[in-house]
Amino acid sequence: DGPDAPVDRTAVAPEGVAPTASPDRETLPVWSPDGERIAFVRQSESSCGIHVVASSGGADSRIADCGQGGVISIDWSGSSLILSERESPLGPGRAFLVDANSGERSKLLEDVRASIEEVVFSPDGKRLAFSVSPSLGVEDLYIRPLTSGESTRVTRENLKIHGFDWLPDGSGFIVSSNRGGEFALWRVAIDGSEWPLVPGAIGGADEPRVSAWGRMVYEVWRTESSVVRADAAGSLAPVSPSTRRDWDGELSPDGRKIAFLSDRSGSAEVWV
Repeated sequence: DGPDAPVDRTAVAPEGVAPTASPDRETLPVWSPDGERIAFVRQSESSCGIHVVASSGGADSRIADCGQGGVISIDWSGSSLILSERESPLGPGRAFLVDANSGERSKLLEDVRASIEEVVFSPDGKRLAFSVSPSLGVEDLYIRPLTSGESTRVTRENLKIHGFDWLPDGSGFIVSSNRGGEFALWRVAIDGSEWPLVPGAIGGADEPRVSAWGRMVYEVWRTESSVVRADAAGSLAPVSPSTRRDWDGELSPDGRKIAFLSDRSGSAEVWV
C-alpha cells in the first residue's frame, strides 16, 4: 500500500447515520483523533459556529464562533482544531487554533498577509502545512512548525491548488494541482523538488485525503457546459458540442465566427 498504490475513490459506511438534525447548513466534518467525536461547521444567514458532537450522535455543542465569510478548511490533531476562515465573503482566509474542549481561539500565521486557503496538521501534530493565495487562481504550499519558527515555501508553481494532504511519514504531500492542464494528484517532496504524478488520479481529481496507513480518497468532478446559439424564435443550439466545459463565447466583429474557451483537450484553450 501507499500513495502510488490503487486508490479508493469512495468510502461508504454500510449504513449512513446523521449525527445531527439541524435545518442549517453543516459542512466540513472532521474526526477527532480517537474517533469518538466529530467537529463540523454550522452556518445560517446570521450565524457561523464550530460544533462538536459524539460520533454516535446526540446533542452537539457549539465550541466557537467562526467568520461570516465561511470556513475554508478544518483539521484536528490532539486536543486542537485548526481552521482557515474568512471574516467576510470577499475577505482573505485567516488561520486560527481552537481548543476542542474549551473553544478558546488563538490566531496563527499572523505574519502571512496573503489569503490562507487551507491548513493541515502534520501526522505528528508538530508542523503545519498551508496553502497561500496572493491573487485569484494562484496558490502555493508552505510549511511551518506549530509553535514557532519561520515558514518554508514548498512549491513555486503559482497555479491553483484544489486540496492537499501530508504523506503518512511526513516526507511530503499529495497535492491537487492544474500544473499539467487538468487537475490531477501529484506526489510532492517536502522540499518541492519532485512532482511525480499519482497513477490514475487525473481528470479533475480534487481534495485528497491520505490515511495513516497510506490509503487515499479524493473527489472527481464531472461538469459539462456549452456555448449555445439562439435564433430569433428563441431556439437554442450548441455552437460546438463537447462532453466537457465550453464557456465565454464571443462573436467576431463581422459576426461570422465565435471564439470561446474550452477544456475539451484537457487544458483551458481558446477555440474558434
